[in-house]
Amino acid sequence: MGESHRGMNAGKVDRRRGKSDRLNRMKLLEEARDLAILEHNYKKALRKVKIILKSDPNDIDALTLQGGILDLEGKYEKSLKCYERVLAIDRDNTRALIDMGDCHSNLGNVEEALSFYDRALTLLKNNIYYLSKEEELEEAHTGKILLLREQGRVGEARKAVAAALADLPGFRPPRLDINAERKRRK
Repeated sequence: MGESHRGMNAGKVDRRRGKSDRLNRMKLLEEARDLAILEHNYKKALRKVKIILKSDPNDIDALTLQGGILDLEGKYEKSLKCYERVLAIDRDNTRALIDMGDCHSNLGNVEEALSFYDRALTLLKNNIYYLSKEEELEEAHTGKILLLREQGRVGEARKAVAAALADLPGFRPPRLDINAERKRRK
C-alpha cells in the first residue's frame, strides 16, 4: 500500500515540478531577452540561457536566443553554430533560417545568406513558420532585399520587392537606390 500511495503522489509532484520548470524556463528566457536587448548585458543574458541549456541542451528557444545574443555581440561564427543546432533538431525552423541568412550576410557570405532567406521564404509561403508568419515573411524579405541592394544587384532586389509585396500587401520595402537617397538627404 505504501508504494502505490507514493506513486500517486509522485505523479502530482512531477506535474507540479514540470509546470514549475516550464514557468522558470519562461522567466529565464524573458530575463535573458531583456538583458540582451534592453540592457545590452550580453554576459548576464548568456548565463541565463546556459542555465536552460544545462537542463535541456536541445531547447530550441534557448538555442535561438543564444544565437541572437552572440549575433548582437558580433560573434557570427558562434551564432551560426547555435542556429545549426536548432536546424539539426528542427530543419524547418524558419526563425533559425532567417537568422542564418542574417549571420551569413554579416560575414559577407552572400550566396549562403540568399540561400537561407529563400529556404525560409519557401517554408513561410507553405504556412510553416515559427511564431509569426507575417513578421518572419517581412524579416526574410527585408534581409534578402537589403543584401541584394548592398551587392548592387538592384534588378534582383526589385524582383524581391515585388515578391514581398505579393506576399505582404502592406509591406514597406527599403529604398533600392542608395545614391538617390543620399542626394535627397543633402
